[in-house]
Amino acid sequence: MKTKIAIIDDHTLMRNGLQGIINAFSEYEVMMQCENGKDFIHQLNGVSSTPDIVLLDINMPEMDGFETAEWIRIHKPEIKILVLSMLNSEEVIIRMLRLGASGYILKDSKPEVLRMALNNIRDHGFHSNELLNPRLFFTLQQSNGKNNGASVLSNRESEFIQLAASDLTYREIAEKMNTSPKTIENYREALFEKLEVKSRVGLVLAGIRAGWIKI
Repeated sequence: MKTKIAIIDDHTLMRNGLQGIINAFSEYEVMMQCENGKDFIHQLNGVSSTPDIVLLDINMPEMDGFETAEWIRIHKPEIKILVLSMLNSEEVIIRMLRLGASGYILKDSKPEVLRMALNNIRDHGFHSNELLNPRLFFTLQQSNGKNNGASVLSNRESEFIQLAASDLTYREIAEKMNTSPKTIENYREALFEKLEVKSRVGLVLAGIRAGWIKI
């Protein structure tokens, strides 16, 4: 039986192109194309089965990718989400992971990368790449809110890591904490070393695993 795919993207040419590529993969078939999250929910109400994987864009009118991912997480958690976006920022990736995404690839990826991502999500429940490695994925997905024995944070470090999990830039975090960007940089580097991570994504996921950040 073929794995069923839904494409949610507001660009018709993109949807049609993706459908052609995916349907050429012998193990997959596109069961619906949707302009945005609202259209997806409407179409979902009219079918007897749900897609196995949703290929989800982020920037869309009416109901964007963030809102759609949140709806899926609440109402259809059995559906896996593969984000396909032009956005390549830690803040966006963190937000989509917290909303339940199982993978994240860029729109300029080659068809073989898309196929690999679909295969990995179908077979293993997640897709790892340079944007998201398996250890960090499971840090998020298997977090249970309990402290994992990581070093205790200072009050300022705790405040910083909470803000790092938001959409704020580092400069905006500095303003929020009433300190300098240089001090924020020092907090970041100290926590990178303390938690043995190398990126803001890794920092936030380590915080979620330790129970310092709630999802």
